[in-house]
Amino acid sequence: MRQKHNHALDSTLYTEDVDEARIHEEINTFNDSPSQPLAPNPSKTPDLPELIIYVVIKAETDQSFSGTEIMLLMDDLALEYGEMQAFHHYGLAENTQQKPVFSVVNMLEPGSFDLNNMIDFSTSGLILFMRLPGVLDGRVAFELMLNHAQNISQRLHGRLENDKGQVLGMPQVALLRERISDYEQKIAKILQ
Repeated sequence: MRQKHNHALDSTLYTEDVDEARIHEEINTFNDSPSQPLAPNPSKTPDLPELIIYVVIKAETDQSFSGTEIMLLMDDLALEYGEMQAFHHYGLAENTQQKPVFSVVNMLEPGSFDLNNMIDFSTSGLILFMRLPGVLDGRVAFELMLNHAQNISQRLHGRLENDKGQVLGMPQVALLRERISDYEQKIAKILQ
């Protein structure tokens, strides 16, 4: 069950905005194009292999992200607290989904956030991850997640990394996009 948390936000805290217009345009392009298959419905295709894509946002050495900063940021970016004691993004405006497009967890075990202790909470990093097949086309979901990861990283003054601990630059992003494309081609063959 989805829970929405509400906080009074100081709009002067953050000046960078998620480029929602670009994401909406990409989602609509995929949803309106007959040549682009929509993401397969996992409940109707139970034997499909799963791919998990994730990126890490690490605090600088000897620094951490405070629970209060995380809560304000998650609320500002429309990530909802819910299942697995994690934050989830369900899509944008008219493209809201029933299941998460991507999720944010604590980098430290057990990976969860305790809302009752966020004032005293701190962590050295966050992980954003998405599962494929998912509720959106994999490429659209990845761009949405990446956009949010970049935004979160900027706002928290963190370092964006891939699953190998490398700084997430253009070559690493290209490799993740390629993994998603390869996976979707593999799924398309299975579904034929």
